[in-house]
Amino acid sequence: MLDTLTTATSRRQSRLHTFDGHIVVSAGFVLALALVYWRTISTYRAPYRILADLPIPVWIEQLYAWRWIVRGAMLAAGVTLAALELRFQSLSRRLKPVLSQPRLATALVVLVAVVGRSYLLVPGRIALGDG
Repeated sequence: MLDTLTTATSRRQSRLHTFDGHIVVSAGFVLALALVYWRTISTYRAPYRILADLPIPVWIEQLYAWRWIVRGAMLAAGVTLAALELRFQSLSRRLKPVLSQPRLATALVVLVAVVGRSYLLVPGRIALGDG
């Protein structure tokens, strides 16, 4: 009887970990797409432009019209990730193996730095990328 209960509990936990893994990946994908969206928009709608004002293409205006939907999706993804971390430690559980190995931890830090500083490559920004 106890073995059956233990087996059922472990199966349930396994399904839950698989399910929350899919949610973590989906929320991360939403945030990655939002980053691409905002980088694309900021190319033509940079707040401090040093290049001559270029005509803004129609497709950028159409994308810009979706900005509140993108912000809502980003908020939902962030809240979902926070809730999964608070309830199930989903992110911590997935990052522990990566951070326990020095090479993978270094690669993660470099990746986060490159993605975080990618705005330097966007034309029209007052940044090192405009040199």
